Amino acid sequence: MRKPDPALAFPPARRDPGGHARHGRWFDDPYAWLDHLDDPDTRAWIAAQEAVTRALLDAVPGRDCLRAAVTRSARHARLSPPIRTATPGRELLWQADAGDDKLKLMLRRGEGAPPEPLLDPNTWASDEARRSRARPATPACPRRFAPRHPDASSSGRPTQATTSSS
Repeated sequence: MRKPDPALAFPPARRDPGGHARHGRWFDDPYAWLDHLDDPDTRAWIAAQEAVTRALLDAVPGRDCLRAAVTRSARHARLSPPIRTATPGRELLWQADAGDDKLKLMLRRGEGAPPEPLLDPNTWASDEARRSRARPATPACPRRFAPRHPDASSSGRPTQATTSSS
């Protein structure tokens, strides 16, 4: 592979003054603005970086064949060794079928029991689909600080209504 052209113009990253304090120490962070992925400046910088990178990678001969070969070779069933849980007889494992892009987290409830899916990211919307949809407005408070349901127990889950006989 040839060396990148030294004249390759990557977009400069703005360096802002400032930083943040953690545990009584000051840390300079001139690139903190890049943490805000929805900011127009950040999106423009990422797009410029991607354009330069894409131009370089697209010039590599045979790259499409290599990508297709890697994709074909990754299409096989995968299964992790069982991960024991605190509950006797229960096991977690990671599993993917030949057509899956991502591993699923599975639960086996007992010896000889079939694994049940707990998390299957293959059924979730793709990143492209998520990005193309309009994002909902951000709530005023993060979910973990949201008020609990009025009928919630101390665990935050709604309790079953109990009726008393008179």
